Amino acid sequence: MDIITLKNVKKYFGTGSRMVRAVDGVNLTIEKGRFTAVIGSSGSGKTTLLNLIGGLYRPTEGTVIVDGIDLSSLDEDHLTVFLRRKVGFIFQEYNLSRT
Repeated sequence: MDIITLKNVKKYFGTGSRMVRAVDGVNLTIEKGRFTAVIGSSGSGKTTLLNLIGGLYRPTEGTVIVDGIDLSSLDEDHLTVFLRRKVGFIFQEYNLSRT
């Protein structure tokens, strides 16, 4: 069984001549129980891809399916509940400050 499926996923930022194609047509399946590494050079879209899989970004185009649920089919409230129950994130920069 696949735990993650991406179908022709694109994520663009900006418009016109300032558009950045951070993720451009990715197809990916990851089977449940597999360990998968995302590697690439700086600026290649790794973080954007993980944010799409984790539901933090919505794709410009395409489908992101996590544990059988198409994330684009969920409104913000249902997405929040789904992510709280199914997805964990450890951020690179967690922005905690000392007072």
